[in-house]
Amino acid sequence: MSEIPTTIVGNVVSDVRSISTRSGATLSSFRLAANNRRFNRTTNTWVDLDTTYVTVNCWRLLADHVLVSLRRGDPVLVIGRLRVREWSNEDKSGVVVEIEATSVGHDLTRGTSTFSRYRREQTDEEEELSAIDPWTQENAERLVDLAAAAGVSVAAMDGELFDASADIERKSA
Repeated sequence: MSEIPTTIVGNVVSDVRSISTRSGATLSSFRLAANNRRFNRTTNTWVDLDTTYVTVNCWRLLADHVLVSLRRGDPVLVIGRLRVREWSNEDKSGVVVEIEATSVGHDLTRGTSTFSRYRREQTDEEEELSAIDPWTQENAERLVDLAAAAGVSVAAMDGELFDASADIERKSA
């Protein structure tokens, strides 16, 4: 089945709920109401049309940030994948509309917000790099991330790079 990317603008209409899965991943969810308004020229007033309610599911780090950032009534924008599921039990059935969010933010056309950048805790290797100039620091951080992705320590990776560069120098001489 193809995924349906979607963006929705609305208001948070429930408290944000959060759980941890058995694997340790965090899931936060909330209900969002999106309604259309039209200007009625006859009565010279705004008229609310149908309201659509959607459950928004957020995973992992986004889930943690949504839990501490959103409150009932907040105007938000949500980007994610639309999911429509049918359900039934003994005496009822229905359809659930959900969005698996990839991004969530406050709607700044309706207010202001203050942003706090997420800072992950530094590893010992990253702390050692903090005294280096910013340009070298940025490249060193990339090296730390690369080493972590490869599953090796920076010291081991640095030694392998040193050995490889020495081999290249010998061959070119």
